[in-house]
Amino acid sequence: MNAIIIDDEKHCTESLAILLQTYCPTVHIQAIVHEAEEAIRAIQEQHPDLIFLDINMPRLTGLQLLEALGKHAPQVIFTTAYDDYAVEAFRVGAVDYLMKPIHQKELIEAVHRAEQRVEDKQVTQLKDTLTRVMQPNIATKKLPIHHQDGITFIHFDDIIYCKSESNYTQIVTPEGSSMLSKTLKEVEEQLNHPQFLRIHNSYLINLNHMQKYVRGVGGYTVMTGDHHVPVSKSRKQALLQAIDVQL
Repeated sequence: MNAIIIDDEKHCTESLAILLQTYCPTVHIQAIVHEAEEAIRAIQEQHPDLIFLDINMPRLTGLQLLEALGKHAPQVIFTTAYDDYAVEAFRVGAVDYLMKPIHQKELIEAVHRAEQRVEDKQVTQLKDTLTRVMQPNIATKKLPIHHQDGITFIHFDDIIYCKSESNYTQIVTPEGSSMLSKTLKEVEEQLNHPQFLRIHNSYLINLNHMQKYVRGVGGYTVMTGDHHVPVSKSRKQALLQAIDVQL
């Protein structure tokens, strides 16, 4: 596990480095820095898994440093001589809050927790990657529409929305609409892709074609081609979550 030590007091970084080399051999120290601005550059360049971070530093505190890094911040173990910031440290997701002088047992336990978090994050990233890789390429998938003269194939990406017509489903695209002899539920199962969302008992939309959401009791969406599709009250929250809107 790669780590950077950040502390404005040189003797503190030296003693922590010795403790890590002695009791935590799985930790590879990439850099030791004594200024917050230098630390930000080192983190952005070297992408450590973990940082050991002092809280009270000149010009920029450890908490302000984390804020500057934002979502790109690695796992953090705070090392400080003050206990005033413990609540704030854990609020920002710190692995641990070690008081100086640091005891080897507490350090070993903190490093173990950090390693577990890093491993869990890597597993999650791997799962996400596999999910994307295994997800069928929707651009190449087609929906067959049977009619008297033969079969027309509609690319999934071209579908704006689907509307239930009893035991049939109307498929609306930029070129017009076609009638499919399947229920909307059957069509939903066949499309089976995150970009398609059931927003009403009678409507299934392609989120990639949604241009606007107009609020109301349920509201409605404005789709490609200026089609207005109603949103049922019971499915409104699912739509808002899908488009990442918080009311």
